[in-house]
Amino acid sequence: MDYVFGYGSIVSAKWLPKFMSKDISEITYQKAELKGFVRAWNVAKDNFEPNARKRYRDCQTNDWFEGSPTFLNIYPTNNENTANVNGIIVQVDEQDLMRFDIREEHYDRVDVTEHIVNAPKDATIYAYVGREKDIKFYENARDCGKAKTPKFYIDMLEEAFNEFGEDEYEQYIKSTIPPEVQSADIELIIFKSFNGEMKKAG
Repeated sequence: MDYVFGYGSIVSAKWLPKFMSKDISEITYQKAELKGFVRAWNVAKDNFEPNARKRYRDCQTNDWFEGSPTFLNIYPTNNENTANVNGIIVQVDEQDLMRFDIREEHYDRVDVTEHIVNAPKDATIYAYVGREKDIKFYENARDCGKAKTPKFYIDMLEEAFNEFGEDEYEQYIKSTIPPEVQSADIELIIFKSFNGEMKKAG
């Protein structure tokens, strides 16, 4: 049985059905922890990359956001004092994995089964880990002051982990390196096609 370990937006019960095009009642998921990794805000995208599937717009001006939206990532750590990264594992089929692969365009799908605490028997569990080029893009954007975390993304994560209880929220904070950059009031626009037809993600 295949699963995806979600440590960011996938944790949100409001957004997960949209990612999988399923009703929440059709999705099987449970809380999980990933050991030996740390969570950090160190992946960014070029908001003007050619043929973008999605783009971010400034909520104040309605213009395309001039900065570089920044997102969560996980990476291995040797620090034994680091709290386990908490999140959920979601049962997936081949079509679900294909959708996640497309959505997580700045990440590689990695088998993390051996790092999941009390993993289900005979499970294969994947997580999406930021690509080196997108981490370097973030670092360059950070250094020139263009990297910003979407405010709605931060709010969504806080709401999602709070819904699992105070302990889960505190573990989210403990297992996450705080953002190195400021937030921005921007919204996600997903292109239905490359002909310019658009819709808000929400």
